[in-house]
Amino acid sequence: MSPYKYLFIIVGVLFCSCEYDYDANLGELAPQVVLNSVISPDSTINVSLYWSNSVSDTSKYHSVERFAAKLFEDDKLIFDEEGQNGLLSNKFRPKEGSEYRLEVDVPDYGILSAKTSIPISPEIDVEYIGVKGNPRVYYDSYYHFSVNKIVSRDPTRSVMIRAMGLYHKDAPEFSRSLYTNNSFCDQFNAVNDGYDAAIKGSAIGHDYYIRVPYNNIRKSLPLIFSVSGFTSYNNAPMIGVDDSGSPIYDENPIIGYDDLGFPIFRYDKLQPTHIVVEVITPSSEYDKYYKSAYMQVAIGDIDPPIFNDIYPISSNVDNGLGLFAGYSSSIFKIELKHDE
Repeated sequence: MSPYKYLFIIVGVLFCSCEYDYDANLGELAPQVVLNSVISPDSTINVSLYWSNSVSDTSKYHSVERFAAKLFEDDKLIFDEEGQNGLLSNKFRPKEGSEYRLEVDVPDYGILSAKTSIPISPEIDVEYIGVKGNPRVYYDSYYHFSVNKIVSRDPTRSVMIRAMGLYHKDAPEFSRSLYTNNSFCDQFNAVNDGYDAAIKGSAIGHDYYIRVPYNNIRKSLPLIFSVSGFTSYNNAPMIGVDDSGSPIYDENPIIGYDDLGFPIFRYDKLQPTHIVVEVITPSSEYDKYYKSAYMQVAIGDIDPPIFNDIYPISSNVDNGLGLFAGYSSSIFKIELKHDE
């Protein structure tokens, strides 16, 4: 008998259809404390703690009611304070080039600890190229930049590039998509988007940021990229607040339609007053976490997610879960001159 005949028999047995109920009986896992704290020289310290949920618990996460936290800078104690309702805030600002250790004591649970560092911010040179498309029509407007220089004083650090819009009296808003054809950038968060490719200057879109591995930084320059107009035209812009502090929205931002039937919006109402290009030097903890978190979200969008790799979210917390990570950044800010 041919040996292949046995193979066919085995395969046939493996794929026989059998249906039966199976109770996995996974049981309930003991809750763990989840710690989140991202630090940089541009912000004060915030520590957030909450309990992980069990498999059967679909309610919201529960904050850790009481805890004590110690922060060390290069092994020197910076503060020793108590937090409540899942949050501790301190006005201390970390500095570049230092090592940090966070220790958190949770009653009836134990001590969590984590380490990170603040890399030295990169030296950058960014050129604002301009806008392609009709800047008064949102769907057809892309801001273009060239990053001509990135000098990292730590040659083993990758960089992350993102952009955000700044609005009068409004909080900054990060752009979800950046476009570049640069082959030296990471592709893990890249998607093919051919719509308006000529105006974007690229058919490759990167979600949230462009990551350039440290060994590709020099080869990637100059890095030409574009970002879109930041604000969805489906949402009415906020034009002020009333006496109670509630926002007032402009419900009629449309001033006309173009030849294709697309709406033309009041440019000064919808577009940012400034755009900031930020080049981030992440700690290894920051870098690993954001990449793994993005990959898990991307896998979660696949239905069904079977036959796909599993990407556990990176955690650097001993005796718990979560993230304690540092980063530094350099920014390039431009003021936009809108047509009246």
